Amino acid sequence: MLRELGKNTILFFLGLLVALAMVEVVLRIYNPLGFTMRGNKILLPVNRTQIIHNLQGGRLDELVINKKNSIGFRGEGPPADFKAWLTIVTVGGSTTECLAINEEKSWPHLVQEKLKTHFSKLWLNNAGLGGHSTFGHIILMQDFLIKIKPKLVLFLVGINDVGRSDISNSDRNLWGFGFQKFETALMVGANHSGVISTLLNLYRFYFPAYTKLSEIDEIDIRTLKPKEIAAAKEEAIIAKDRQNYLPDYRLRLEKLIDLARQNRIDSVLITQPALYGKGVDDITGVRLDNIDVYGATNGQTGWRELELYNEVTRQVGKERDVLVIDLARELPKSSLYYYDLVHYSNEGCAKVSEIIFSHLLPYMVKKYPNYYRGTERASISERKP
Repeated sequence: MLRELGKNTILFFLGLLVALAMVEVVLRIYNPLGFTMRGNKILLPVNRTQIIHNLQGGRLDELVINKKNSIGFRGEGPPADFKAWLTIVTVGGSTTECLAINEEKSWPHLVQEKLKTHFSKLWLNNAGLGGHSTFGHIILMQDFLIKIKPKLVLFLVGINDVGRSDISNSDRNLWGFGFQKFETALMVGANHSGVISTLLNLYRFYFPAYTKLSEIDEIDIRTLKPKEIAAAKEEAIIAKDRQNYLPDYRLRLEKLIDLARQNRIDSVLITQPALYGKGVDDITGVRLDNIDVYGATNGQTGWRELELYNEVTRQVGKERDVLVIDLARELPKSSLYYYDLVHYSNEGCAKVSEIIFSHLLPYMVKKYPNYYRGTERASISERKP
């Protein structure tokens, strides 16, 4: 009897292994769940919600709810007939993600709503990830975006590449979202198994995480102490960026464009603005050139440094025939539009969306005429992007 029981047990486990192998083969060929995240090269927060209580008030809502959809981005889930839609994804760091902004007030959502009045079957998702630089954007493109193939990707780049020579943990993971131990364990095998990957996505779908964050710190620039930077030190900072960081930043931008073109994805580059720099804030009357920029530099030096990267973005766009939306030059340096030195307030997101939309509309009418439903197609198409 024991021999028979042992035989049946062996047969049971052999049958189970065969069944799992068959399921693995089927899942590698056909994924019944649609778009899913696989593995842990970038830990996208699928079906996750963050609740932010901002007690300061002012330029941000008191309660902010940040939701990530079934593919780990902000916005509506992907349509079933994805290829038939005019699909757009915004890629960047925290200034794209807009963590402290409610979805309906974030600039990617506002751009989407403006575009929807001119284009049919338009879908836009916000793939901004806090802390991501072009290192992370390349991983995101390779691991995910070239697989779903949106028609257009908007890259808001520069701020997280300043002084960056290698990949950081922020480029591999999404800052701010914690993962449960069981979820982390599933991630270990998800890179190599369709079955485990499916279990991971089912777990994320049925057990969405809710993370409460403390309030976002708004900055009153009137409280920032003036900071002077010696001319020699400023020039040394600029020289170091030019020599050590800018050449590789250029190569990463070119790689992003190449990855997109090789996969028939159009790309648009957007330069990174900041509150600090030249001039006087029209709201507070504070000089913006000598304010302390995060304890590392001052407004003048920090802006010169950031503009080095913006200029590379402009040059690469021109050389590669890619539309560059020069947000760095067009967004006014006003504390009305920022809740700190680089992140946009509600009013800032509205202004950013206006600027980006004004450049995208003529570009997209010319690029995707079949989706355009306006009555002035010919006249708009003739405008230069």
